Amino acid sequence: MSKMFIFMLLLLATIDEGEGSVMADCTGYKHEPSLYLRVCCIISNLEQNVTIRGIGITRYILCPKVRPKSCPLDNRDCKSLFETGFDINGVYTVNPDGGTPFEVYCDMETDGGGWTVFQRRQNGSVDFYRYWTDYENGFGDLTGEFWLGLSKIHRLTKEGSNTLRVDLGDFEGNTAYASYSTFNVKAAVLQPALESPLP
Repeated sequence: MSKMFIFMLLLLATIDEGEGSVMADCTGYKHEPSLYLRVCCIISNLEQNVTIRGIGITRYILCPKVRPKSCPLDNRDCKSLFETGFDINGVYTVNPDGGTPFEVYCDMETDGGGWTVFQRRQNGSVDFYRYWTDYENGFGDLTGEFWLGLSKIHRLTKEGSNTLRVDLGDFEGNTAYASYSTFNVKAAVLQPALESPLP
């Protein structure tokens, strides 16, 4: 879905190469980076070689040969991505603390959008009777049933104010939810306490 968004953005936007310059990691700009450089940066992160012809432009637009390695994109969590303009439910890459990026499922529709989903259970296709390390690291498929992992949830919630929303539904279509205004996973939770599977 992200690739489709980028493609549409390129076709609909007026592309201006601008006068700014950019460092190889997209961090050092003399001026605000142009749409052209930001899009090239996103394409680079997708590891695509792309030649694009824009509407009303008679020349092909190529990204620089030395393409940036990371985009100047606020991708701390799903909320920041939503506020940047991403509004389609799906899997996104986030980096809440400058460490190693990881993928999450973002719900961009429920209750105003921008929710980072850290657990989904729908039909019992994934066994949740697991060992501690599974709960620490995560398991399942982000597009199906999964548990994101305590270490990732800790990275997402260790700073700032976080709201937890729990949505429940049954097989007859009845739904309910609860919202908690203060939520985080402390580092102490990451210490293994059990060697047997958790229920």
